[in-house]
Amino acid sequence: FPVTNILFPSHDRPFTPIHSSSPSFEEYQQTINSNLTCAFACVRSAGKYFKEGGSVVLISSAVAMHGLANHEAIAGAKGGIVALAKSASSTYASKNIRFNVVAPGLTKSKLTQKIIDNEGDVNIKVLFN
Repeated sequence: FPVTNILFPSHDRPFTPIHSSSPSFEEYQQTINSNLTCAFACVRSAGKYFKEGGSVVLISSAVAMHGLANHEAIAGAKGGIVALAKSASSTYASKNIRFNVVAPGLTKSKLTQKIIDNEGDVNIKVLFN
């Protein structure tokens, strides 16, 4: 059977102020590579191997559309995924390949509690919608 669907999983990194010594440039590059570069590879493969159309679902994040403190690297990577999907949709429309992006917001958990507790960031409420 020919492959006609790809789901690109998400990968996130720890969040720290961009001006601090961490994340290092290497950690920033790893965030870009594990998100945007991997999404690019999925799009490229779809364009090459989907002969009868298909669907690609990429995972972004609500942080790509809403600023959130200390999320510069992941916001850039996830925003790049949104732009990549838009462009790929135009490029591969004639091959009947669809590109969709899912951009989930925050889910209340132990991992996100520190972000949720930061009342100084007015954008947090937007990420729950």
